[in-house]
Amino acid sequence: MEKNVRLRVLYVMELFVEQTDSEKGVTMQEILDWLGEHDLTGERKSIYEDIHA
Repeated sequence: MEKNVRLRVLYVMELFVEQTDSEKGVTMQEILDWLGEHDLTGERKSIYEDIHA
C-alpha cells in the first residue's frame, strides 16, 4: 500500500469524525473535495474501499 493510500484512508476517517454525525452525512463530492484540499486524490471506487476499510 503506497503512502498516498494510507493517508487517504486516514483523511477520510478524519472527515467522518469531524464533520458527520447521526443527522448529517457527506456526499462523495464533498469527500473528494476534502481530499483535494489536502493534496490527495482518489477515485470513487477507491474511496468506497477506504470507507469499508
